[in-house]
Amino acid sequence: SEGYSVNTMARINRKFKKKKRELEVRYDLAIIDNKTNGSLYTLNTYESGLVPNDTIDQSKYNNNSSTSHYGTITYIEPFGKKFKLELKYLYEYGFSRQDKETYDRVGNVYSSFNAGLSNNFDNTRQQHRGGLRLIYDYKKHLISGGFKVRNIDIANVNRITGSVVDQNFTNVLPVFRYQFKPSMSKRFNINYRTSSQQPSINDLQPVPDNSNPNNIKEGNPDLEPNYVHTLNLMFNTWSAMSGRYVWAGAMMNYTDNAFTSSTAYDQFGRTVSKTVNVDGNTFATIYSGAGLPFFGRKLTLEPGLNGNFNQYTNFINGEENITENISITPSFGIDFMWDSLEIELTSSYAYNSPKSSLSSVSNTPYSIEQYGAGFEWRLPKGFKIGSEVTYTKNGQSGEGLADIEYFVWNAELSKSFLKTENLVVSVQGFDMLNQNINASRQVNGNVTTDYRTTIISRYFLLKTTLRFNNRKTKENDFRMH
Repeated sequence: SEGYSVNTMARINRKFKKKKRELEVRYDLAIIDNKTNGSLYTLNTYESGLVPNDTIDQSKYNNNSSTSHYGTITYIEPFGKKFKLELKYLYEYGFSRQDKETYDRVGNVYSSFNAGLSNNFDNTRQQHRGGLRLIYDYKKHLISGGFKVRNIDIANVNRITGSVVDQNFTNVLPVFRYQFKPSMSKRFNINYRTSSQQPSINDLQPVPDNSNPNNIKEGNPDLEPNYVHTLNLMFNTWSAMSGRYVWAGAMMNYTDNAFTSSTAYDQFGRTVSKTVNVDGNTFATIYSGAGLPFFGRKLTLEPGLNGNFNQYTNFINGEENITENISITPSFGIDFMWDSLEIELTSSYAYNSPKSSLSSVSNTPYSIEQYGAGFEWRLPKGFKIGSEVTYTKNGQSGEGLADIEYFVWNAELSKSFLKTENLVVSVQGFDMLNQNINASRQVNGNVTTDYRTTIISRYFLLKTTLRFNNRKTKENDFRMH
């Protein structure tokens, strides 16, 4: 495979004599070109004897290219000291092509053109988008609201068959934001926005992809753009005098015309799948945390809580399958800090409860526990010692992964040089006990996948760092990362 990509932008910004009046004209260009050639050899043996063995031996060529032009004009007009009106217009023209050729082997050469696995597919897209936003900004309050109206015209052309699928969509995309800033150390934000994404040309092209003959993927030229609602809530406060901080937030995504899979299985477990649209996919999360210092900041308690909800719809042999997953992760940490020594203790417990409407096998809760400890000790003459350990326990019922435990130990010894201590030489050891196996579980649709990944485990690193500081003052890095 070889190719290139280009992304470039030109922008002119004009500020007028009237304060806060602005005009911006912008042009963006994105070009992608990629050529790939390769071979596919597959031998399938069916031990049942009901189906004869089969062999696939093919040569494949794939030329992929796209060019997208974007032109944007933005104008901001102030009204008094508190209000601004923003007007924006965008025009997009995009063209993409996917040319796939497949040849079957005849004798010693790949000379037999396979029309069923070859296609020349073009996608042309034009977009007009206009929007306005009214902004109120005064003292502690910032309120902005508006909408965008967008029209997209898409032509999907099959150059082999000559068939054309024309699509035309008009969307209204509202946005809203409110920020309350009672002081420099407190913030409260509400942000609602809508967005829409186009399907990729790989999902659109109406030709099977048999790279994995047991899991063939087909294109769907009738795919429509999705429509996403996103709501964000966030609060944070911080006290400079005490060092106490608290933060919390929530986020929710709700998607209509979401891209999902429709999968059909045969009697031997082979699949044929394609991307289709579905309404109602949802993701929501809440998160919170705090730092509560005591005894002159020598002791800090750090509680935290994360929770997620995910609902995903796909189709299995034509039947709707709804997968829901609820997870909650409380955590707690303690920091001890003295002049030259810092000790940190951490813990978390993640509980996941998946549920599938078609597959009872997926309805198995699992958990992940993590406990950690670390220290950093700054010694005389620029020496520093640090170490951290993490114990992980995967309570995941599944063949080969039930209750896996591993213990990872990292350590570092460093020495600072020069008057400013800006030259640091260190020796670091990672996974000293050679136990890291990175086991995890993923539930998606009707499939539960247990991963046990081969990764870089124990290794040692000699590291040299030179900091540049024009003011020639010492810099201290109090945490080892």
